[in-house]
Amino acid sequence: MSLDLEGTVALIFMVAIAIGVPAVWYLRAPAGRLLLAAHIAWFVAVVVLAASGALSWRIDLGAPVLGLATFGAIAILIVLATAVPATRDALSRIPVPALIAVHGIRILGFLFLLLFAAGRVSAPFAPEAGWGDIIAGSAAVPVAWALASRGVSVRPLVLLWNSFGLLDFFLAFGLGMTSAIGSPLQLFFDPPGSAAILSLPWAVIPVMLVPQLLVSHLSIYWRLRCATGEFSGRRPVLGASGLA
Repeated sequence: MSLDLEGTVALIFMVAIAIGVPAVWYLRAPAGRLLLAAHIAWFVAVVVLAASGALSWRIDLGAPVLGLATFGAIAILIVLATAVPATRDALSRIPVPALIAVHGIRILGFLFLLLFAAGRVSAPFAPEAGWGDIIAGSAAVPVAWALASRGVSVRPLVLLWNSFGLLDFFLAFGLGMTSAIGSPLQLFFDPPGSAAILSLPWAVIPVMLVPQLLVSHLSIYWRLRCATGEFSGRRPVLGASGLA
């Protein structure tokens, strides 16, 4: 089985978990079906853009279409979670342990290590992205279980894990940008850089999975700030304002 085929299978599984687990809760809200449809449309759009080669278009700073798609997705998710009452209400139904547990899919970050071993993505981007995701993903379910079973007493542990996971995304994104061949931001010149991430199936990672998981990190910070121990599945005592 080729690496691209293995990656396709793994990424379809990751997308299914990333979409399906939160949907268990937000589908109970009136806007839940709309959110699910939007997630599916988002996935289809990513596939079409990557397959057409649009994500590799360059204007000044390397591959801006990829960057715009990533930041655009993050911005839309933040707006849906904060400024649109219907979707904010739906997303606020997802318990914090579920938000954390979804990050277990990041253990498949070993795919970056396989790409590195195959000479398709270079260091330091691939090793950092791979090992960072493996660590964050391996810890996600134990941290979620600890929060669900012990409540607010493990808040420092959750904050530590959440900060590590968010920092990993920022480092990986920065290294990916500074490894892009031909980019004015390029600092690492070993070929082939990070070009493989612009094509299928790998483009699903920065344009869909990273925005969703990154915004969930922000959500976890907000929910921990607002909650008073209600982590099991009921909504936070202080309501659903802010990131869901």
